[in-house]
Formats: sequence, C-alpha cells, structure tokens
Amino acid sequence: MRASGEGSIQKLPNGKYRANQRLNGSRVYGPSVDRKQDALPALRAKLQALEEKPSQSPTLLICVQRRIERISSESSSMSPTTVDLWRAFEKRRNHPIAQIKVTDVTSDDLTAWLSVQTGEPRTRRNYLQLMHQMLKEMGHPIKIALPRAPTGATNPTVLSPKLEAEILELEMRDEVRIMVLLALKMGLRRSEIAGLHHSDRDGDGVMIQRAVVRAKGMIVLKDTKTESSEAWVPMCPELDSYVGHHAGYVIGGRDIPISPSVLDDRWRRLIKGTKFEGTGLHDLRRTFAMRLLESGVDVRTAAEMLRHDPQMLLKIYSRSRRDLKRAAMLIIQTSRHPDAKMDAKSGLG
Repeated sequence: MRASGEGSIQKLPNGKYRANQRLNGSRVYGPSVDRKQDALPALRAKLQALEEKPSQSPTLLICVQRRIERISSESSSMSPTTVDLWRAFEKRRNHPIAQIKVTDVTSDDLTAWLSVQTGEPRTRRNYLQLMHQMLKEMGHPIKIALPRAPTGATNPTVLSPKLEAEILELEMRDEVRIMVLLALKMGLRRSEIAGLHHSDRDGDGVMIQRAVVRAKGMIVLKDTKTESSEAWVPMCPELDSYVGHHAGYVIGGRDIPISPSVLDDRWRRLIKGTKFEGTGLHDLRRTFAMRLLESGVDVRTAAEMLRHDPQMLLKIYSRSRRDLKRAAMLIIQTSRHPDAKMDAKSGLG
C-alpha cells in the first residue's frame, strides 16, 4: 500500500505502468515499468536521484526537461507544434530565465525573455502562451500581454482599390490566384477556402458548408465557424471557369483538403519582397467587407454575404480611409453651402 499523498499509478497505452506525484507545484513522473507494484519504488528512486526537497522550487529549465521527458515516455496528445515549442525552449537554456526558480519569476523576466524571441507575432504569441501554461501548472501564474504588431502603410488592414489591383497584377499560379480571389472578391475565410469543394457550386454561386482546421497535428473537417456562416455566396465572374467544373477540393484538387497554414505559406511567398509584406490573407476578407460598405450595400446584405453578424461587421471589418473621410467632409460642406458646389467641382474656394 502507498501512503497518503505518495502519488498515483497509471497504466500507459503500451501496457506498462508509471507512478506520478505532485511536488512543489509540479508533477513528477517516474519511469515506466512492466509490473504495477514496481511503479512506486521506481518513482521514489527517481526523486532521490533528483535530490529534491519539498522546500525547493525547480527552475524553469528543469520543468521543461520534465515535460519533454513525459512527452517522450508516453503517447502524448500534444500537437507537434507545441512539442517543438517545448524543445525550442530547452535549446535556449543559456537565457537567464531558464535558471530562475519558478516561484521567483516576475512579469519583468517574461518581458525580457519575450523581447529576444524572433519570428512572426503569431510565433512569439505561441511562445508566450507556453510560458503562461507552464507557470500556471507550477502554481505560479503570471500574465503579460503580447504587444500588438505596428500597423502602417506597409501593413494595411484594409487595402485601397489601387493596392487591390496591384495584388492581382502579381505573377502567380492559377491555384494561388483562385485562393486570392476567393478571399478578395468573395470574402471567404482561410478555413473555408481550404474546405471549398467543386461540388459546392450552386448555380451562379457556392454553398459554404464546411471548414478545415488543424488540430493536434491532423487536418480536421468541421462545421463552419457559426451557423450563419453556412450560407450561399454569389460567385465572382473571375472564378466562374475555375470552380465547379472539376472533382475534389478547389484548392489542391484532391480528396484530402490542405491545411489553412499551407494557404498562409503560399500567401507569404507571393508577397515576399513586395510592399505587401506584413499583410495577412485575412486582410483580403476585410478589404472585401469594406468594399461592400463603400459601394452602398446595406449592412444587412453585406453581413449575409460575409456570413457575419451586422454589429460585428461594423465593429471589426469596417475601416475608414482618408479619401473617404475627405469625401465625407466635402459632402458636409456642400450640403451646408449650396453655392460652394461649383467651387468644389472646379477646385476653387
């Protein structure tokens, strides 16, 4: 029999047994053994080898090494991306934060650690979430917000008509052009583009009825983001000869869909070295939303075409441009002063 608080024993998928015990806010796992009665002695031997005492607090590096050992010794349900993040942190063991005890970590330490990370904002956000998760598991939760990436002329949220035309003039393969048109001219999300099937063609439009996501390293077909997202969308003329005349998925032409991350990679390769670097594929959907509102389409119809809530459409996707603001000011001025209409047209006054 085991004493109270000594730990628990679990049976692994491979038929072996392993004991584990919570210690200092973390869970320590013993080696896997063939017999159940050998699990606790193996755990005790490991704790003795580590020379840990209840009053000690492990460093972040030790916590990460334990997690990697746990991942290696069992059939883990973690996605490959998460596993890679844990291993990447272990490789950065020379950073001062790796040697700090869990209970001594402060928000300033996290900020300093995050400042030296490289890569895209999404990658850095994943690193930060990993640290939050690890500290929470160790009983010492600390949270800091990831700073937003700066936006500007090189990273527009909504493209102007001129930039929109320049994107379509870029040299690209047919499959990449289809992807760009689906987002820019029909407002489809990445997951919806990846899940669009040629059989979804319905007359002069397509029926959006599925999405593709990557979960735990596998491509998964699921329902659309919301119930209202499952709707009919009119086809743009440029895509009429591409969609609905073949078998399989529109992007890839196979029975198995591709991951949305592949679409992101193709988009980044397309805009690499151009003025559009920093622009995301989802920004094309925002541009489509803005173009609908600019064209005088009522909010309800625009929301149905984007398969979005009208209030959220105005809150998230509507972005004013400087030329629209100038036009609005001109309208106000001419409505207040009818005699100024002629001056406005001639550029005088």
